[in-house]
Amino acid sequence: MVCLLVFIAIVLFALFDQALAATIFLCGACWLSGWYFAHSTVATECERLGKFYVNKNVYKCVKIEVIKDKVEQ
Repeated sequence: MVCLLVFIAIVLFALFDQALAATIFLCGACWLSGWYFAHSTVATECERLGKFYVNKNVYKCVKIEVIKDKVEQ
């Protein structure tokens, strides 16, 4: 998805000379990639250590439930 947004921004800027639209698409790509990396980092730290930290605060992770795939026969 991020690559698609970056590609659209390049096309808008290079072919149509739309700098503002390209900037908006690049901002969306940056926001989306930041959101993804933040969530995956927290999930990885919770699985490995059972906690994660933000600045000087440490948060403890507690698994509520495990969702299993149902296999219908």
